[in-house]
Amino acid sequence: MEVAVELQNVTRRFKKMTAVDNLSFSVQSGEVFGLLGPNGAGKTTTINLIIGMLRRDEGNILVQGFDPQSQAKQVRRSIGLVPQETNVYGDLNPIDNLQHHAALYCDDLSDIQMRIEELLHLMELWERRKDPVRTFSGGMKRRLTLARAMLHDPKIILFDEPTTGVDVHGRHTLWSHIEDLKSQGIT
Repeated sequence: MEVAVELQNVTRRFKKMTAVDNLSFSVQSGEVFGLLGPNGAGKTTTINLIIGMLRRDEGNILVQGFDPQSQAKQVRRSIGLVPQETNVYGDLNPIDNLQHHAALYCDDLSDIQMRIEELLHLMELWERRKDPVRTFSGGMKRRLTLARAMLHDPKIILFDEPTTGVDVHGRHTLWSHIEDLKSQGIT
């Protein structure tokens, strides 16, 4: 099996505070991997290092064999991100949210309408496709954020605090989607 994400002795400091200290791990393709720790332990910082939003001070990171600092575009193509905060546009409906994201981040827009429809069905949001997202529950917004992360068909999906703001039923649904992704070989 090939390595999807690898960190070797990664350190990130913010002035006098060390947020990530000599962290090493590897995640195999198709593996579900959890990075656990208390608040302030550096989990979000680690995700931001992996996606190339932050630069590491020490160590090495590879995502699908690409370095996030020097090969950011290739890394972004490989990763879908579900951030800690659900950051969808409340005044837009799900279709408009996904079209906006596609226009910014997808290289190939030829089949995007079909992909949007497929993802909204998968996330059980199709019936609400014309409703403003501000009327959605936390779990529905989270599923829309997952659909957005999947839009460009990435090999890796990173979740930052995946069940934040999601009720018990929504958590079960989300974990079911994660298992489905794993069965498709997505890390």
